Amino acid sequence: MDKKKAVELGIAPEEKLDVIYNGIKKECEFDKRIRESFPPGSIIIGTVARMAKQKKVIETAEVMRKLFRKYENLYFVWIGDGPLYRQLKQYIE
Repeated sequence: MDKKKAVELGIAPEEKLDVIYNGIKKECEFDKRIRESFPPGSIIIGTVARMAKQKKVIETAEVMRKLFRKYENLYFVWIGDGPLYRQLKQYIE
């Protein structure tokens, strides 16, 4: 999702959003396989990150919970592991 789409969906005003680019090409084979795992028209937000305090794991889950209530076609994918994995799993369940 890009900044423009996030603003259009009302997730946050533009001045509160930043786009952090990484080394993964947007349309890589992995990306295509992930998109095919979800229903057409899904909004997919994801991260590849260590589940640690510095990554604000629980805070991220709290924000996603609010967004899930607002957008029924929204999915969040977290790829990673770390010391807060069990705590995050308990919080989500």
